[in-house]
Amino acid sequence: MLADKIKEPYKIILSSGPRGGKSVISKKIAEWFSEEYKVHIISETARELFDAGIVFEDNPYEAQKAIIRQQLIKEKELFDMLYQNDNNIDKTIVVFDRTCIDAGTFLTHDEFICLLEEENLSEDDIAAYLHGAIVLHMQSMAVTQPDFYEKRNQASSVVRRESAAEAAASDEKIFKAYENYKNIFKKHILVQATEKIEEKSEIVRKTIIDFIK
Repeated sequence: MLADKIKEPYKIILSSGPRGGKSVISKKIAEWFSEEYKVHIISETARELFDAGIVFEDNPYEAQKAIIRQQLIKEKELFDMLYQNDNNIDKTIVVFDRTCIDAGTFLTHDEFICLLEEENLSEDDIAAYLHGAIVLHMQSMAVTQPDFYEKRNQASSVVRRESAAEAAASDEKIFKAYENYKNIFKKHILVQATEKIEEKSEIVRKTIIDFIK
């Protein structure tokens, strides 16, 4: 008799370039579904390390190496806990605010492959916990509304290095990076930029409901 298939949580990956609304949306997912599902959010590792002063943006190779190390630790710890202790894992949602796939977009392809080799990792290793996920690419407003993007940057207390053109290019690069892994995902969906986050949120909410029901 075949062994029972291991149950998996619902996995949702949020990707985007600058000002895509990932952080806001991840919190909303917890609000929308926490009554019926146990929601775990793997927060953005890069932001955690940058804010703690552990990695620096002027050394992207070492920065991405540190990010990948920490990201994989976080993913392994969470999924080990879920598989060992959660009898209702199929009533669990895991939200990834970026993954190791993003790290490759800040380096050349050769640099990324070299980094993985130094860490004794393969591209399969960095995607080990991502199979069966839906990827929601939260398109940056820089793509469709560059003037509004620049206006929001000027009004924000958060220092953003990217111009609208740079942010749009980063957004496209990240989308293409996930397309390279689309065979392991349930869906890879482009959530187009909107001026109001509420409009984007509603699209995401309906998409997730379709995924988990």
